[in-house]
This record gives sequence, C-alpha cells and structure tokens, in this order.
Amino acid sequence: MKDQAVIQTYALSPSDKEKSQVDIEVIVSDSTKSKISLYVAFNVLTAVLASYVTGFNVGSPNIPQQVIIGCNLEEYTFAVLPACLPMTPIFWGFTLATFALGALVAGLSAGSIADRFGRRKAIWMNNILIIIAGIIMSTSGSIPQLIIGRFFAGLAGGSASTFVPMFISEIAPLRYKGRMGTMTQVAFVSGVLTAQGLALRFTYVPGWRILLSLTAIPSVFQIVALCFCTETPAWLIRQGRIDEARTALQRLRKGYNVDNELDLLCQSNCSTQIEDSQAQNDNVNHKAAAMRFTDVLREKNIRRGLLSALALHAFQQLCGINAVIYYSTSIFRSTFGPESSGIFTVIVAATNVLMTLFSTILVDRLGRKPLLLCSSLGMCISCILAVIAASNEIDIMIVASVIMFVAFYATGLGPLPWLLVPEFLPPAALGIAASMCCVVNWFFTFLVGFSFPAIKLHIQQWSFLPFSIFSGCCALFVFFYIPETKFKLPSKATPV
Repeated sequence: MKDQAVIQTYALSPSDKEKSQVDIEVIVSDSTKSKISLYVAFNVLTAVLASYVTGFNVGSPNIPQQVIIGCNLEEYTFAVLPACLPMTPIFWGFTLATFALGALVAGLSAGSIADRFGRRKAIWMNNILIIIAGIIMSTSGSIPQLIIGRFFAGLAGGSASTFVPMFISEIAPLRYKGRMGTMTQVAFVSGVLTAQGLALRFTYVPGWRILLSLTAIPSVFQIVALCFCTETPAWLIRQGRIDEARTALQRLRKGYNVDNELDLLCQSNCSTQIEDSQAQNDNVNHKAAAMRFTDVLREKNIRRGLLSALALHAFQQLCGINAVIYYSTSIFRSTFGPESSGIFTVIVAATNVLMTLFSTILVDRLGRKPLLLCSSLGMCISCILAVIAASNEIDIMIVASVIMFVAFYATGLGPLPWLLVPEFLPPAALGIAASMCCVVNWFFTFLVGFSFPAIKLHIQQWSFLPFSIFSGCCALFVFFYIPETKFKLPSKATPV
C-alpha cells in the first residue's frame, strides 16, 4: 500500500427522496506526492517571519549610519535620549558585527533547544528576545546600550536561522522541499529591503530610533499566528507521540493518505516502521535520542555531510555578501554622494529579493549543485569587475558589478546552504548539525562585518579581491565535493 493510491468507498444518498444509495470510489493519493496546501503555506509564512525580522535587523543600520554616529550633539537637545551616538567607523563596524556575535552564541544551544522544546515552541520563545532587542536599541542612551541591543537581536537572529529551516524542512511536501526551503532566505532579504526602504524616510533625528523599534512588530504577529500552527510530525515522532504526529501530518496533507509518509518518517526518526494502529500504540512511548557531537563524528557519511555543510556556510560569508549589506551605502557614498547612495542601496536590496524569488523556481528544476556552481562563479567574476571598476574610477561599472554580485549570490549561495543541512544529514543529527552550521556562519559574518571597514581603509579599490578568491574556491569545492540532493527522501542521508 506504500506506493499505491488508497481506494475508499463512500455510501452517498443522491437525494432525500431516493432510498437507494450510490457507491462511489474515491482515490486518495499518497501524501509523499502531495502539493503545497494552504495550511502548509500558512505554517511556512508564519515561521519565516522570524527570518524576516533577522533581515530587518541586519539591514536597518546601513542607510542611517551617518545620522546615528555623525550628528553634532550641540545642535540637538533632548530631555532623555541623545540625538546620536558618535563613534569611529571601526567602532561602528564592531557595533554592527555584535549582531553576528550574538547569533554565534545562540547557535551553540539553538539546536538542542529545538530538540528539547520542539520547533514551533522554540520559534515562539524567540520572539521574546526580538521584543527585548527592539526596546533596548530604540532607547539607547549610550554606545554600550546599542551594542547590547544588537547582541540581543543577534541572539534572536541566530536562533531563527536554526529553528526556521528545521521547521520548514519537516513540514514541507517532499516534492517542494527545495522551493519551501528557500523561503527562509526570501524572508531574510525581504526584511533587509523593508528596513532599507523605510530608512530612506527615517534617516533623521530621532527617526532612526523609530526605525530600530519597528523590529518588534512582526514578532507580535508571529506570537499570535503560531497558536494556529502545528508542531512538526518528525519532532513528535522522535518524542514517541505517534498519534499526534499522524494528526499533524493529516492537517498538513489534507486530502491525502499519510500512511506511507508516516512510515518513512518513523523509519528515519526512530527506526520504527508503523504498519497498523496496534504497532503505532506499541511505540507511542518510544523516544529516539538526538545524536551527540561524538556520534556525528563517529559515522563516516554523517561526518562528511556535516563537514560539507559547514564549508558551505563558511563560504557563504567569506564571499563577502555582508560587506555589501552592511556597508553598501558607504561604498556608494564615496562615489555618488549622500543623496544617491541610499537609493542605490535599496536597488541592491530589491535585486536580492527578486533573484532569491527566482531561485525558488529554479531550485527544484535545475537542482542544488548547478545553482551553487553558477552562483559562486558569478560572484567571483563580479568581484573582479568591481576591482577593475574601482581601480579605473568607472562609477556606473561599480554599481553594475555590485548588483551582479548580489544577483548571483541570491540565486544559489544565499538560500541553499540552509536548505542543504537537512538534506545532507539524517533527522537524528539535525539538531547538533544546525547549531554548528549556525555558529560557523555567524562567526564568519562577524569576521567580515568587523574587518571590512579596516580592509576598505587599507587596500581601498582592491577591497573586493579577497572575496573573489573565496568565491572561486567555493566553486571548486562545490564541483568536487557537493552532491545533488534534489528530491532526496527524508529517511536517507546522502553520502557526500
């Protein structure tokens, strides 16, 4: 019955006047071939609000940088809060990078929190951090307070980057895991675009404080919406709550027979095959323990999958995307002046959103590996063009190369590393693997965000040369070591 449709017979009365009943055979399709239901879409859109807020917090300080750190305090008098927080560009870089530092710290425990409390509850609790961060940042009376606010925002962002991909991967239909998985990055870059678009209106005193406070609004909506979402069937199975897992799967796959998919989930999550309701009840109290770090290292295929995932997350940041997200306004300001720099920054952010949306169409058609190859090679070429343009002072070419860089990033290296973690590794290893990937990703985000002002100061027009080297190395790594994982069954880990 696993690969065949289930035939059910219903007795229906055509009318009140007719006594006879008509038997109609209804074919119920296997849920492993299901489409995206409205309830799945609702769950995914609710979850990615956390990624949206992360993007908002990453993008919000970019355009108002000069207002936040460069005003003349003597021109403004406020009863409680200072008009701005003067600091050097290097210290501003550290303030921005503190977000990544908080995310790195969150990554150390995010996977275990998701395994202990469940994916949905973990996302719900994460909103508390976001609201606290919004209050601290918007009321900052000193540089240390702003840094603490950025750190709390980073804690929430790092947790979200672990919780949300896990949640989506475990509720998405098999045929649409790629498309659904990229929604995390779509939400993130949409948050960046929203923040930078609003910043054009809030780049004044005290408008920047209003901008930083807006991060709490999506969290309020998410707190309410999560009450109507389901916990993932995979996590419920790992807790031994098989009946609840079946109910959750039936809600997610309404109109489909879930027996085969439930069986696959049980095999991959607790090595228990559910053949009937009696077997289901026998296993209801069986819990499958999450793998520890030593367990992951002991298994050869799992270890290879983890190392490949970690390498992709490192390359994602070493290719330099956050140098553009954090500092694109200052890059354009030195060439085009303050009036045009904000507009160019928003254009770059809009390109990121559009091309990430485009990747959702391609990821399940072309596959993961071709997109990663095209993305990293395109970024390498774009960085070389940026260096040539800056060296020869070709202004329009600088803008074009930065837009090309972001476009190539958005089609592959942006959304795919988070998507590939649950495709490289079995569910038992997902908690520890997601945490490690989060730590590596945000460590290099911190490194790039903190060091780029110094890099730009010392090597100037050659600032994008290191990023071109890392992008080229990423292309070689993808070509030789990354397999194609399109339509991979959740019960099997793909050897890498």
